[in-house]
Amino acid sequence: MPKHILAGRADALAIRDGLVELAVDWKSDIDPTPAVRSMYAGQLRDYLMATGAASGALVFATIGEIVWVAATAT
Repeated sequence: MPKHILAGRADALAIRDGLVELAVDWKSDIDPTPAVRSMYAGQLRDYLMATGAASGALVFATIGEIVWVAATAT
């Protein structure tokens, strides 16, 4: 049995030569709190772990902001 089970859906994946290079997760929040941003970054890191991508982007479309997230928290 697997140690972890992840269910979710990234909004977009950039794939090159069959490998996921980047995961993108669009958000529509108008004023996301630091706690919400942290939760979203953790969610995106889960996607990165599951896909093997090294980085991803949280795209806050409503406020025009992109937050780059590394697969491992710094």
